[in-house]
Amino acid sequence: MFSSRHIHFAILGFILGASSGYIFAFYEAESSMARQTANSANSGAPQDHPNVGTEEILEMFRVALGRNPKEPELLARYASFLFTLGRFPESVEWFQKSLAVRPNHLSTMEGLFNVQLEGLRDVKAAETTLKDMTRMDPTYAALASLGKRLEEKSKAAR
Repeated sequence: MFSSRHIHFAILGFILGASSGYIFAFYEAESSMARQTANSANSGAPQDHPNVGTEEILEMFRVALGRNPKEPELLARYASFLFTLGRFPESVEWFQKSLAVRPNHLSTMEGLFNVQLEGLRDVKAAETTLKDMTRMDPTYAALASLGKRLEEKSKAAR
């Protein structure tokens, strides 16, 4: 016969099983979004949605930004999307808007650095951004690789 102890353990097992299922599903969804974002960065449109074009995505961003004009992550993602489209001056503008809402956010600053260096080919601006990043967090993992890229672009520009 089942005792109250057995029932408690059964309920605990259901709770833990369901919780771990939700956690697994969350991480699985997050990793699939990362793969989709990586795939879409090359084409400008998500691979899983061939009927969605660049203009539709831009319109979705505009609607979302209209609802949440101060959401720093949304601002930074829009800036990144503009960068993938080759719209570099606009991308810089939106990265700066994101940094105005969330100053000193290193990941956003890294995006700005990439636009400055790769898109605009503005070595001086990229150098300033990298110095600001280094001053904020000298242990930031990407600093070494960013510095190396900056050095290579500086040599090529001479």
